[in-house]
Amino acid sequence: APRGANVVGGFSGGVPGFSASSLPIYSGPVNALAPNTRLSFGTVSCGGDGATTACVDSRNQAGFVVSPGASWIVNQVNPLVARPEGTNPFFN
Repeated sequence: APRGANVVGGFSGGVPGFSASSLPIYSGPVNALAPNTRLSFGTVSCGGDGATTACVDSRNQAGFVVSPGASWIVNQVNPLVARPEGTNPFFN
């Protein structure tokens, strides 16, 4: 993850962000998202293939991708609201 981050967080309707924590967020074991499944809550959906996990919020199309090779934030600016000249909001 960027700059040594080990946590990604956010809220519905907002843009997620990476951060670092010196302590675990949860005290017990955490269940991994099974490969080729999706988990949704409200307007946020996450899915993965066993190596890469991606989450997106249908309210603003912002989200994140976490993978072994790289991790990044998707659509930090809502493409349906702020469209630079020559871009298409329906093609990410």
